[in-house]
Amino acid sequence: MENYTKVTALSQRVQDWEEQIKPHLAAEEGRGVYDIRDYEDRVINAFNQVNQKRTFASIVAGKDNHEVARYMLASLQLANDGTVEISKEGQSLEETVDSMALTLLSEQRAHNRFKAYSTNTGLEAQVQVEGI
Repeated sequence: MENYTKVTALSQRVQDWEEQIKPHLAAEEGRGVYDIRDYEDRVINAFNQVNQKRTFASIVAGKDNHEVARYMLASLQLANDGTVEISKEGQSLEETVDSMALTLLSEQRAHNRFKAYSTNTGLEAQVQVEGI
């Protein structure tokens, strides 16, 4: 009987969790697929010129939290690619997050730079020959 009670308690916890998560899943499905390149374009298009500096807060002003997270991920990828530079203005963690700034270093996307590099060096042709 004790085993049945444990299974029933576990089943109830699972059911409660499912009821809590279903609205969040439905909301997420309504948001559409996350395309990082689309969001990278949105970040780049927020600038008027190369070397312009803007706060991240000004780029995402008025956006929902889930959109801010998508912009943040795209900004981090752009920084990793060398397309933007991330800087901070505040001293504490809270101040830094609120005053993080991006500087546009290049309008050329990394995947295009790498494609041009591989085409110019013949690397792409070597890969194709080796793959045969």
